[in-house]
Amino acid sequence: MDETDLLDFQWHVTQRTLPDTRRQYALCLTVNALLYLTKRADQWRLLPRVFAYSRCYYYFRRWQATGR
Repeated sequence: MDETDLLDFQWHVTQRTLPDTRRQYALCLTVNALLYLTKRADQWRLLPRVFAYSRCYYYFRRWQATGR
């Protein structure tokens, strides 16, 4: 677990603010990746492989466009 990862109770609160859609992967991992980037000010492509930078960037742009 990284210092930027959400705790379970934090994820449950955050999850309520996101649209309810079916996903093939854990959205919590994407949120943790965004927190990781915020903490370290890294580039998208430098994310650890576990985060799949293209998926993280997609959701970042989508949520940014909708104001979430």
